[in-house]
Amino acid sequence: MKKLKPDLVVTFNLSRFQKHLRTNAFVNMVRSKIGVLTAIVYDAALRYIENKSPPMDYPLLDIPGLINDPKDVKEYILSIENKLVNEKKITFSARDIQRLLPKDIDFKNSVITPTFAKPKRPLENGSSPTLKKIKLEDGIASSTSTSTSTSSSTSSNGTSIDLNTLEQHLKLLLNGTNTAFVNEISPGNYTIPFSHLTNILKQNNFEALVKATLGDYAFRILRCVKSMKLCDEKAICNGALLKEKTVRTSKTFYLFRHKSNSNFNYLKNCLIYDMAEILNRIQDFKLEHKILLEKYKLVEGQEDQYLLDRELKLLNDLQLREIKNLVKFQRIKSLYSLYSLVD
Repeated sequence: MKKLKPDLVVTFNLSRFQKHLRTNAFVNMVRSKIGVLTAIVYDAALRYIENKSPPMDYPLLDIPGLINDPKDVKEYILSIENKLVNEKKITFSARDIQRLLPKDIDFKNSVITPTFAKPKRPLENGSSPTLKKIKLEDGIASSTSTSTSTSSSTSSNGTSIDLNTLEQHLKLLLNGTNTAFVNEISPGNYTIPFSHLTNILKQNNFEALVKATLGDYAFRILRCVKSMKLCDEKAICNGALLKEKTVRTSKTFYLFRHKSNSNFNYLKNCLIYDMAEILNRIQDFKLEHKILLEKYKLVEGQEDQYLLDRELKLLNDLQLREIKNLVKFQRIKSLYSLYSLVD
């Protein structure tokens, strides 16, 4: 471990840190939907344009009454993103991200594409492909095969990274799933739709939360309401294929609809409440054992000599309890940070 110099000034760049968290969130989404190797390629692409990517905070949106309509907010964010694309600040190609890929991973044959071309007929004499002689600079003739070869870059440890393979991974990101993780602005040049992916990321996490906390039935009902826009209980039962026993009988008539922004804001308020509950819980059990904690501060470093075995065990339990609550707090905070992204 290296020690920092005493006269060295260390600063923390919040904007870069938030962009890095956004990169990790996008990469994890690609990993779950496509695969590990494609996620590695996507991570290299995001790191290549990360510093010049769209900002996380927009000061104009914080001014009350300046931009109120959600459509105007979306158009404003897209205008900033399109400006970066036009200036080629967030565009990349396969050759750009090739050098950022890890050297210890072999991407050869990582994408299997079906071919419908007819197999070539073998040569009648069974000989090898035609050899072509090339005269080198020193006058020595060298024989090379006329068979086609793909352009590749060989790293220091001998691992070959094929540009065609990278292009195939980028095509997977483009149209391999229902979500376009990249946009091809010109042949071989790509960009990342940050605003669109941020919304998709929120939707996926919201559906995962509903499925994990409320069950499969709730997840199916959510999907049904989202697809129908506006529906009643009978339409939901038919659309979600619910059994009659699981649906309550009611004489009232309700209509349901799904509004993403309202749901996300409600979820953010719930997450804030949960974080406050965790902090209050930590504060409460510290107050319950205030005498023991004050005694520990007095003998810190020599607690084995001055504290009883029962007190040591209780102190250890309190520390573990605080750690578990802080872990829960950080998980909820990371989820809150996700839904605080502007899309």
